[in-house]
This record gives sequence, C-alpha cells and structure tokens, in this order.
Amino acid sequence: MMHPPTSVGIAALVAMAGAGVAPGVALASDPAPELDRPRSGWGNPVRIAALWENDSSAAKLFLDTTDRYYTNGLRFDIAWRPDWAQDTARAIPFGEPMGENPQAAFGLGVRHLIFTPRDIDAREPLPDDYPYSGWLAFSAYLQRAGQITEHLAMADHIELDVGIVGSWTGAEQLQNNTHRLFGFDTVKGWDNQLANEFAINLTLRRKWRFSTGRDDDGYELQFIPEVGGVAGTVYRQLESYATLRWGMNLPDDFGPSRIADINMATGGWTDDFGFYLFARAGGRAIEHNLFLDGNTFPDSLSVSKHPLVGEIHFGAVILLGKNFEIGYSQTYSTHEFKTQTGDPNFGAWTIAWRCEF
Repeated sequence: MMHPPTSVGIAALVAMAGAGVAPGVALASDPAPELDRPRSGWGNPVRIAALWENDSSAAKLFLDTTDRYYTNGLRFDIAWRPDWAQDTARAIPFGEPMGENPQAAFGLGVRHLIFTPRDIDAREPLPDDYPYSGWLAFSAYLQRAGQITEHLAMADHIELDVGIVGSWTGAEQLQNNTHRLFGFDTVKGWDNQLANEFAINLTLRRKWRFSTGRDDDGYELQFIPEVGGVAGTVYRQLESYATLRWGMNLPDDFGPSRIADINMATGGWTDDFGFYLFARAGGRAIEHNLFLDGNTFPDSLSVSKHPLVGEIHFGAVILLGKNFEIGYSQTYSTHEFKTQTGDPNFGAWTIAWRCEF
C-alpha cells in the first residue's frame, strides 16, 4: 500500500536555509598548504554541516516513496581542529596513523531519527511490523588521519552518542505536524511507540584510502575500505564497507557523510571546483538493535531481526570551491527483520559549509 511521503525534512531544510545553515557532506580539501597554518582558539577550519535522510519523494528520487521503517533522519554537526585534539588523538585505540603530519579534529552533533511500520494507517498494535520509535541523541567525536605513503592514507573515528528513545524525542509531533503543514494525512499508530528510556552508544571506525593520484586534469580514482563496531544500548554490531569514488579535485577526506557516519574533518581545503561519483557496499553483523528488539527493560513491541544486513549506497557530490559541498545519495539494504515486506531504502541530501574563526 502506497502512502504519502514523509516530509519532516522538508520543513527542516526550509528553516535551515533561512538560517544560512545547510545539510552536510564533507570537507573539500587539498592536503598541502592549509594544514600547518596557525590556528585560532577554535582551530581552522570549522565545518558546519546538516544532513537529511528521508523516504519521501523529495529525498528518494529513484525508488518507491512510502512512509515505513527508517523514515526520517536529521543531523546537525560542527567540527574543528583545536590544538588539544592533536595530543588527545594519540590515545585513540588501534595505534596511531603513520605519516609526517597526522591531523586531528573534534566534533559535536545532534541527531533525530524516526522509525515507523509499513501500515501507518492502523491504530492498533502491529506485532509483526517495525515498532514506532524515535531517537534523539547528542554526539561528541574525535578523529585523526595520516598519510602513510604517497597513495595510502588512514583515518580513525571514535564517537560517543548519548540520548533518549521514546515519546520524549517528539518524533510523533515532528512527523504529524510536518504532515499537516504539507497537507498529508497524519500517522495513526504513535500510541504504540517504544517506551521512554535513556540510550548510549560508542562507535569505533577505521578507514583506509588507496588513491591513484591526480592526473594532469585533476581526475582521480580512490578505493576506501573500512571496518568498525558499535556497542551500547541502541546498537551492538560489527560493520564492514568499501567505497569506490571517482572524480575531479577530490577532497582530502574518506568518502561522503551519512548520519551514522559523519565525514572526516581533518583534511585541508581546495579552492577549485570539483565533483565525484561514488558507490559503497558492505554490511553489518547485528547482535542488538533496540528499534527492532524493543525496549531494554519495559515490555514493548518487537520483531525477530536478521543478524546480517547488506547495504549499497551510491550518489554524487559537488564541491563548490572551498566553502560549500552538496551531495545526493540513495541507500538500499536487505531485509532487517523476518516478517518484513517491502524493501528498506531512503535518499539523502547533504550540504556542508566551511568557514574560519
């Protein structure tokens, strides 16, 4: 059954545009001259980013547009390179990236996610469908990256997310008020959402970047494998992905941003126009997913999840000089639970603004 698109993110984007803030991808960068310059108290540069993921027609251009499963996500983020992060980054697990001038960055973010079942018109509980839930979390992360050889770089990301799940997140109000604003029917089953509980997650991730180097016209091909893990009350899982990207004047980062995987803020800048196309594939081995397994302590709706989930993610990014990046991507994954019908997929618009303080 097709449903009207969830337009939560549309209203948020309008508000962001009015405030001069835009949704985030990555730092467009050229690793050379900017890395050694003196920093202010904030540390230069500063990246301000916002990301919007949604399954509506405004975000999902190529696949069916229905309100179901992971239906909306927003993340607002700021990252910079303070002097103290350089020393602190040496304590990150897994050893220190090699290279003559490894760089470190620190970031803060807030995210809001909404999950709904396939049948958003039903008022009664749906025991075999995705439970209604929202997640509001505040994030702090530390990053470091180093150039190992001319064609190989490595990066680490460690992030702590602390927040709440349940009605305290305001997911019902955000979704239904946005539906009313754009003339869509409201979602009926929010009385069945997961109970309120505090939630915490720790994420560790390592990436490698193999590059051909730029040719005379600025074109380059890169292969970016990654491994990571998440532990906490929301997710407990292991992850493995690989990204292939090709383009002109590629930024000094490690692939495009997602809400669950904000990009590296360690690189330098480039003043040139650039672009790239990318495709990412991989999967995760899941021991716990609160949004499928249900609340930690109170009784709640839950479904029987699949322990292995595969995913593909593809899109394009445009680099508008040294200040802006804008990108679009589409994500498709295999079924997440055993009674699932329909394919989980969503689109994303991402923009970043870089500035100096």
